[in-house]
Amino acid sequence: MTSSLDIYSTESLKNLQNFRETLGRSKYVTGTPFKNEFRDDAYVSAGGRTIYEGGSSILWRLNLAGDSVTKESLDPKYSGLIPGGRVLRIEKDPSGSARFVSAFDLNSNSVIGSKTRVPLLGNLFLSPDGKKIVLEERRIDQEERATGGTRGVGYLTGQLIIYKVADGTEMRTLNMPALAGKIDSHRLLCMSPDGEHLIFQAGKRTLLDVALTGSSGARPIPVHMMLGDSPRCVFTTEPAKSTN
Repeated sequence: MTSSLDIYSTESLKNLQNFRETLGRSKYVTGTPFKNEFRDDAYVSAGGRTIYEGGSSILWRLNLAGDSVTKESLDPKYSGLIPGGRVLRIEKDPSGSARFVSAFDLNSNSVIGSKTRVPLLGNLFLSPDGKKIVLEERRIDQEERATGGTRGVGYLTGQLIIYKVADGTEMRTLNMPALAGKIDSHRLLCMSPDGEHLIFQAGKRTLLDVALTGSSGARPIPVHMMLGDSPRCVFTTEPAKSTN
């Protein structure tokens, strides 16, 4: 199995460099990853020689040096890679009862603003402008098993807590009943460029628009059908035109 990574000039479209990597079939089918492979939402640094690939709790860095590619995981944990090269850096509170999160700029290799102390459970999102951190609160309930005993089941409470990156303070808490439920009932697709709206996918036919500055609740946006595992958001400043 062979993977090829090509680098082109944006001006001339000339192929500047090619990185080829070969894996034996047995390694590939058992999950050994290609070093030069990355997801569609990866971020390329300003210099074009480093590629960052985000995950749920791991940030990978691909270094393009000479004629080879190296891939390494960065520590501490990172989450929420977004356009512009900003991520959330997550560190444990020594007490074990909370987390410290901070916005981190990959281009300058520096922290933006202050560390923010947040609850241990919950989904974290960083606004594209790097000014807000949003926590979608989560809890663990103990439920009885059919075979006896209990097990922990994760639920989303429907509460969104918004923090200011600059000083780590809590700005407001929003109660969104439409977002309450099992942890797989919906997922965040994107946040608007101004950081004022969260767009969640709830099933194959519904989007939920949550405004972070108001009390209008989660506004459902019906769609015909969403196919594939990774629908994308495209924002425009142009008003929608009527088809009537």
